Amino acid sequence: MASRQVSEPPTGVFPRAGPGTDVIGVRRFPPPQAALRVYLLTPASTAVLCSERYATLEPALMPMALAYLGAVLRQDGHQVALRDQAAVTWPNARVIEEIRSFEPQLVGISALTGAWANTLELIRGLRRALPGVPLVLGNTHATAFAQGILERGLADFVVRGEGERSLCELASVLASGADAGSVQGVSWRDGEAVVHNPDREPIEDLDALPWPAWDLLDLSAWRYQ
Repeated sequence: MASRQVSEPPTGVFPRAGPGTDVIGVRRFPPPQAALRVYLLTPASTAVLCSERYATLEPALMPMALAYLGAVLRQDGHQVALRDQAAVTWPNARVIEEIRSFEPQLVGISALTGAWANTLELIRGLRRALPGVPLVLGNTHATAFAQGILERGLADFVVRGEGERSLCELASVLASGADAGSVQGVSWRDGEAVVHNPDREPIEDLDALPWPAWDLLDLSAWRYQ
């Protein structure tokens, strides 16, 4: 599959994968909305889900990055839900059902290498449960492997590096019905090509960000205690 920088207007139709890849199908984005319903997810590692002893021993760190993303999205008027699967150790089926019940218009997944195997299972389940909903992946694993992730149809968008501005802009353009070609720091599928928009500069004034949306987390989860 070809990789290119933004040069011409995108088609607006994003095949999720081609022959021999993980997910097959073509879909269109939902019609424009004033704001989006966005579900943010931090997947657990397979070890945490399969071993109570491992889950007890492994530190459970609150997903500060997603809490910041939730805060900036909500500040822009989007409705946000957030789930840290590692904190509640829910099975994938329960997580997917909660996401489906939320009726999201965009699902954002934090992709870390240590949890990648389970992340793949969640992505495949979400593709089946919500075939018309775009998926965006972020964090270090997605940033490092954006090309392959998009080639395999595992995501419609990858936010590279810091996501507070890039994800908000992506949500805004999707809500308005525009395309992603103008959003810095985002990689995406345009037909059979993977497009890497220019990098975004790091945020210099961190005090300009809203306080993390801790209220979106289940702070009573046993692994936080």
